[in-house]
Amino acid sequence: MCVQCWHSGYRRHPAAISTTTGKLIMTIYVQRRENAPLGHEEKLIWHYATMEQLKIRSFSPEQMANGEIPVGEASLVVGSVQSIQAALKQLNFAAPEPNYYPECLTPWLYRNIQAADANSVRWMIDQGASLFVKSQAWKQMTGMVCSNTSHHPELSMMPGDAMCWTSEPVEWVSEYRVYVHQNEIVAIACYEGDENFTLDENVLVDAVSALQGNNWHDTYAMDWGIMKKPSGELVTALVEMNDAWAIGAYDGIDYRQYYQFLNRRWQQLTQKA
Repeated sequence: MCVQCWHSGYRRHPAAISTTTGKLIMTIYVQRRENAPLGHEEKLIWHYATMEQLKIRSFSPEQMANGEIPVGEASLVVGSVQSIQAALKQLNFAAPEPNYYPECLTPWLYRNIQAADANSVRWMIDQGASLFVKSQAWKQMTGMVCSNTSHHPELSMMPGDAMCWTSEPVEWVSEYRVYVHQNEIVAIACYEGDENFTLDENVLVDAVSALQGNNWHDTYAMDWGIMKKPSGELVTALVEMNDAWAIGAYDGIDYRQYYQFLNRRWQQLTQKA
């Protein structure tokens, strides 16, 4: 481990060349705020690099945004949505647009999800509707239930033509993140609600098969939950689909699985896999 990098963040060093192979030694770059500790996800990746004796350095969001990080030398970049987008842009790649509700997973939604622009959503709420609302763009608005009796600044600040997903509010008893690496479920982590209410793993296997059959990339995260329908029936339902970059690590996934998960998708996004 580079002690200087751990304490001081990224500083430009000459590219390292292997003395045995003559090839460039690639570097893992993880995001951290200046004078702040590493985040949980970055700690997992740093631990993996330490155990495997891989070269790793940290960077600030500002350094990545300003193009100060040599991402061409990166074997993996770990950070926020904005940092990964900036890193991919430097490599002349574009981050994929989110697809939270793939058509092939519609049978497991158990609710009516529709698209509407922010102006229309605000009008419906002003008329008395209670709606679950989520932006279609990455992280523009976190999914939440909105009504005319609550304040929701993220929705208020969205441009009128910004597109959202809406649905009727539903009751979630528990929610889980499901990590899929090369079409195999490698970890399931409860992040909300009562973990005594567990997912139907047959549904998860069927969902992975449906995605694979529709040529979905093979490494991703899905959020699923136990939904209580108005009838009282409990069903395993899709909360939303996620990608495998700039995605959080919950307690159910270990450092090695998390590295393999992020690394696989990074290689795909940079066309190395």
